Amino acid sequence: MPINFRPPASGIILLGAVVFGALAVFAASRYITQTVQREKERLLPNVETTDVVVAKADLKRGEIVGTDNMAVRKVPRDFVPGTAVDPGSFANVEGARLAVDMRRGEILIRGTLEGADSSTFSTRVPTGVRAITLRSMRSTRCRVCCSPTIASTCFSPLNRSGGLEVRIPPTRRGC
Repeated sequence: MPINFRPPASGIILLGAVVFGALAVFAASRYITQTVQREKERLLPNVETTDVVVAKADLKRGEIVGTDNMAVRKVPRDFVPGTAVDPGSFANVEGARLAVDMRRGEILIRGTLEGADSSTFSTRVPTGVRAITLRSMRSTRCRVCCSPTIASTCFSPLNRSGGLEVRIPPTRRGC
């Protein structure tokens, strides 16, 4: 007499449920991974960054700037002001005092410092006086004329002794 082996229906249903459950877990995991990756790419686009000096903690006005209270962070170039202190020029401002309070993570800007001789001449003149700073090579003898509406003041970067020479030409109204 032949033996008819018929698996129980509940076993087949259980096996099918396990197989479909495993497929569902695999598909859901892959979908979630792809969605997270796509959102990361959308929210964090490839932008050019630059290193800047920022405050490590909240700082009060008058505190001395140093390596113990400043850190270097990468910041998108579009958000960095032109007067921000970069790590290469930090030595010029180290030891200066803060003129304002700074929050943690805030970018160190040259205008917020007292006692740092890192600014250009045009930022050190008194309020109400106008000046412009132009860089030139030491060997160049150039003249820059200012105030074209009044008698022009011409600055010659170097005189024979290596100092700044100021000339006011008579009745000249421009260069």
